[in-house]
Amino acid sequence: MGLAAYGTPDMFDQKFVGDAWSARNIVTSAALTEPEITAFLNKVSSIGFGDKPTKRIHWHSQMNLIKNILLKAEANGLNFAQDPFSDFGKAIAATAQKFFEENSLYALRALEKVAHSFGGQARNLCMTGGAALNCPANTRIFNEMQFENIFIPPSCDDGGLSIGAAMYGYHQVLQKPRSPQPDLSENIALNGRQFGAAEIKETVLKNKSVLEISDCANFASDVCKEIADDKVVAVMTGRSEVGPRALGNRSILADPRKADNWRRVNQIKDREHWRPFAPACLKENLSDYFDGGPPDSPHMLFNYNVKSTRIPAVTHVDKSARVQTVNKSNTSMRALLEEFDRQHDIPVLLNTSFNGRGEPIVERPDDAIEILKKGKIDAVFVSNMKITLRR
Repeated sequence: MGLAAYGTPDMFDQKFVGDAWSARNIVTSAALTEPEITAFLNKVSSIGFGDKPTKRIHWHSQMNLIKNILLKAEANGLNFAQDPFSDFGKAIAATAQKFFEENSLYALRALEKVAHSFGGQARNLCMTGGAALNCPANTRIFNEMQFENIFIPPSCDDGGLSIGAAMYGYHQVLQKPRSPQPDLSENIALNGRQFGAAEIKETVLKNKSVLEISDCANFASDVCKEIADDKVVAVMTGRSEVGPRALGNRSILADPRKADNWRRVNQIKDREHWRPFAPACLKENLSDYFDGGPPDSPHMLFNYNVKSTRIPAVTHVDKSARVQTVNKSNTSMRALLEEFDRQHDIPVLLNTSFNGRGEPIVERPDDAIEILKKGKIDAVFVSNMKITLRR
């Protein structure tokens, strides 16, 4: 998603928008021969695809698509061996993103037709699974479809299958009543593990030989002062987030007004230099800085156009941003944004997950301390303590 904004979808082909059945007879200069398809299916049969007719149709269309893309890339003079940020990498990313968006819209329009054919009305949409993490596609669905409400839970992965099965068993089989549901604009991700003050203090004191520890008289004020002093800080407070997005309780935070913080935080996290960062914004100020998306994005799952020039560290190359809207249910992040707005007249912070490259978001206090020990983050705020490395 991030890399796609740097390129153009030069290898996109409308013929490949649709389902595998409708694409089964597509003939292009890139069409695979029957022996090529058979050889491929033989390779993947050991992982469960086999040679069933439906799978054969699926792989026939998919492999034709891939070969078509690669031939177009070759005709455009692109070098496959270059790194991801090359012209080839950018074009492939943009093309893949375009195919994903168009096929997502195709599938939802087909779903809408099915609902109408049964006399139903497709007013509400819930999306999950890893595909629902694609923020540009989600925003196009919001803007181009006619759904009244779109809900995407924070834990977008295949775990939804097991969660759904458990809920079905609990509510339908065991006939247990459903509890009142929160407003769709609320953040429901903050339901992970929480640590008590005594456990946190014990962990911190075990490492006191290498740490400077001070009490925070005012958590929000102290964090925002560090950020305004051009520090990159991490916070660990309350319950951990469910899902892959850090939404203020296990976050790395920086000043969005300073363009170089994009580079700095990518270096801290050892990420590719082109990957963008998300802004957390007070919900009531969303339209002051962003447009082009839904009125609520509590789980950081939609893209918006950036209207303001004051926040370059969270403005992607295509002038977009993956916004997290923060309302009063997200108490710790809300307090930080309100304080930063009070101090500096800007209700936005750069917010990214508190973790290192290839690591999950920190869960325990010692996870947070271990990242601090690597010497890249200026300070970690845990509970009512500010922790830095001893110099």
